[in-house]
Amino acid sequence: MTTVEFSVEVDALPERVWEVTSDLANLPHWDRHIESVRVPPGGLGRGVRYQVVMRFMGFRTTVEAEVLEWEPPWRAVVRLSGLLEATVSTSIAALPQE
Repeated sequence: MTTVEFSVEVDALPERVWEVTSDLANLPHWDRHIESVRVPPGGLGRGVRYQVVMRFMGFRTTVEAEVLEWEPPWRAVVRLSGLLEATVSTSIAALPQE
């Protein structure tokens, strides 16, 4: 199993960061392989399923996504399945005050 970690510091309140990162419409802006996201009408939460349309080297596919954990504004875990099998964990933490 391959694990990839990425972190970034943002000068914003955790609630604002959550608002931006949990908005599925933003995903195509962050990952050039994501063409679109079929956003569920009721929003996100534990057990919600949705589809991500991805494009790799001219090949287009739909990846199924399921929210496994949903703890606003701190943590989300999403399982991707189909052509791409992965688990994506997002954690947000406040930085210590200087």
